[in-house]
Amino acid sequence: MNEWDAAEDNPIPLIYKELDQLFPGSKFILTTRDPEKWYDSVSYHIGNLKTPMHEWLFGRGKGLPKQDKEHSIRIFNTHRERVIEYFKDRPEDLLIIDVTEIQNWNTICSFLDEEIPSTPFPHANKTNYKNDKHAGIKHGIRYWKKRIINPTKICWFNHKTYLPSPNQRLERL
Repeated sequence: MNEWDAAEDNPIPLIYKELDQLFPGSKFILTTRDPEKWYDSVSYHIGNLKTPMHEWLFGRGKGLPKQDKEHSIRIFNTHRERVIEYFKDRPEDLLIIDVTEIQNWNTICSFLDEEIPSTPFPHANKTNYKNDKHAGIKHGIRYWKKRIINPTKICWFNHKTYLPSPNQRLERL
């Protein structure tokens, strides 16, 4: 990992303690937003497609957030609280930003002690939750392949006890 200067997306948020130990002096950015808006987004993006990663994130049998909103939001809030608690004595190593409010590079670049890039500040994944994200043949084939392969993987991971129960997942945060 020495050739990289940043990492993001799952499972990175779940292994922040391990990364902190492996890479002393690293800086961490906790992105957050209103829990209800986060829930709308994660429910839309995950939809009905359960994966081993979703089961690991939310707990065995809870890989579809839209089936248990309260549990999903509890996972979101607990993760945020635990990250803040972990870095409470090292505020210089953690930046908390609301992804719906940040509009420019200034805050992030200042925190990282980096120059502001000349490229515009990105904002990807602005989603219209009414659109069918599986529309089109290519997306449809990929979706159905995952609908067949993912349950098999989840069954195998459950058998090997790799996936935590929902309560174990909350405890591990």
